[in-house]
Amino acid sequence: MTRKSNHCTVAAGMFASLLAAAFVLSGPGSAEAYNWVGATNTATCSQLNMADNASHNIYQGGLRVDTVAALTWARTNVVDPTNVNTNAVSTSTSTTDVIAVNNYYTNECGHNWASGVFGAVSCHSVTASGRCQQHYMRINLTYMDSEGTSTERAVLAHEMGHTLGLAHRSETYANMYPYWPQATAYWDSHDVGHINTNY
Repeated sequence: MTRKSNHCTVAAGMFASLLAAAFVLSGPGSAEAYNWVGATNTATCSQLNMADNASHNIYQGGLRVDTVAALTWARTNVVDPTNVNTNAVSTSTSTTDVIAVNNYYTNECGHNWASGVFGAVSCHSVTASGRCQQHYMRINLTYMDSEGTSTERAVLAHEMGHTLGLAHRSETYANMYPYWPQATAYWDSHDVGHINTNY
């Protein structure tokens, strides 16, 4: 998620192609298939991938207290009401689903973080089924330092969506809209539908 015009995740290039395809395939007003990426068999900084299972273990040892609070809120109020169950774990292993870290990023994973990037998600290992075994979720303190609780919650819910395979949407009311400010910290029924159908 970004403050101005740069995409926050590693899916920036893919978003435009998928957005165009969605209007051709589904037309306005119907489900936007473009914001579900599925199993892409990809472990890079340049493409999203869905998680390997519905039990989403998250290592948050690399987060400061306010970011942990926002992530806990996002897990409890946005992710856990779906078919996905999240758990905070105290240690990370090669099979931990999400490694959440925050830092004052300038250049990480090919992003120019100084241009307004709040956070980014990338897949680091893939299972035999082509799903992501471990995501890294990075939160940029450069911008989060000046934001309040509602922004932190919206950013963490947005980035959690990416760890489960949700891509950006063009609707400004959606939490998965790629630019800040966002209208809500909650996923709408469209995004929840993708999660519940695929997990």
